[in-house]
Amino acid sequence: KSWLSIMILSLLMMAMRSLTSFGKKTYDMSGISFNDASFVYDGEVHSIEIEGTLPEGVTVTYLNNNKINAGVYEVIASFEGDNKKYNPIEDLKANMTIVKKDLSNIKMNDKTVTYDGKEQSIEIEGELPEGVTVTYLNNNQVNAGVYEVVASLTDTTGNYMVKESLTASLTIEKKVIDNISFNNKTVPYNGEAHFIEIEGELPEGVTVSYDINGIIRAGSYEVTASFTDTTGNYIVPLDMKATLDIVMDGTYHEVCFIADDKEVYFCAVEHGKTIEDIPAVPYKEYYDGKWLFDFDTVILQDTLIYCEYVVSVDVA
Repeated sequence: KSWLSIMILSLLMMAMRSLTSFGKKTYDMSGISFNDASFVYDGEVHSIEIEGTLPEGVTVTYLNNNKINAGVYEVIASFEGDNKKYNPIEDLKANMTIVKKDLSNIKMNDKTVTYDGKEQSIEIEGELPEGVTVTYLNNNQVNAGVYEVVASLTDTTGNYMVKESLTASLTIEKKVIDNISFNNKTVPYNGEAHFIEIEGELPEGVTVSYDINGIIRAGSYEVTASFTDTTGNYIVPLDMKATLDIVMDGTYHEVCFIADDKEVYFCAVEHGKTIEDIPAVPYKEYYDGKWLFDFDTVILQDTLIYCEYVVSVDVA
C-alpha cells in the first residue's frame, strides 16, 4: 500500500505542475551563463556576475556574493520575472574562489657584523601585511659566533600563504685589536724599578703580561708582552717585543756588596753622596766579618765593597 500511495502522490504533483504551467511562457535563458571565477586576496570585495543579456522583464539577485576573505564560496544567481505569464526561472550556481595571497616577497638574509659589545640581530626584509606577525628564535646576540636565527610567520587572518619559518645566519666576527704598540724605552739608572708597557687601551676582558719587567739594574733587556682574551670576542695581537735600556748617566752609581765572592746586596748612591743603606755583614759560622770600606767616603763611581772574614776570637 505504501508504494501505491507514493505513486498516486507523485502523479498528483505532476498534474498540479502541469496545471500551474499550462498556458504560461518560458523565458529564453540560453544566452545567460554563470561561471566559476578565481581571485587573489587583496583586501577588496570580490563578486561574480552572470554573463549575457537578460530577457526583458527579468532581474537577477545574488546570494552569498561580495566576499573579501580567502575561501571558496557557492554563489547563487536567483532570477525574477513575470510569474503570471512566465514559468519560474531556475537558479544558477557558480563557485567564487578567493586564493590566499602569496607572501614569497618576505625574505631573511644572512648578516655579518663585527663584535662591538652591542646586541646584534637579523630582521626579515619586506613589509608584513596587517594580521601577519613575526617572532624570532635565537636572535639578539652579543658575543662573537655564528648563530642560526629562525623567523616564524603567523597569519591570523587566513588570507595569506606564509612559510612556516625562515632561517638565516647571524655572524658576529671577533674584533681585531690593532691599536696597541710596544715601543723601546731608555731610562737612566737610579736604583728604582723600571717598566716598559704597551701603549693603547685594551678592552675589558683582554689582559697583557710581561715576561720580565720592573728591572732595576743597568743593562739592555728584551721584554715580551703577551696578550690573552678571556671573552672570546677579540683577535689579540701576537706577542710584542721591545727593548728596555737602563743606562748609567753619572747621576747615580751602583754599589755592590760582595761576601765570599758572591754579591749579597746592591744599592744606588747619588753621585757625591755617601752610602746610607748599609747591609749587615752576612753571617758565617766561626768567623767575624766586616766591610772593607770607609762609609764616610762619598761615591764618585760604581763601587765594589768586599767583606773580610777572620776567625772568631771565641773560636780561637
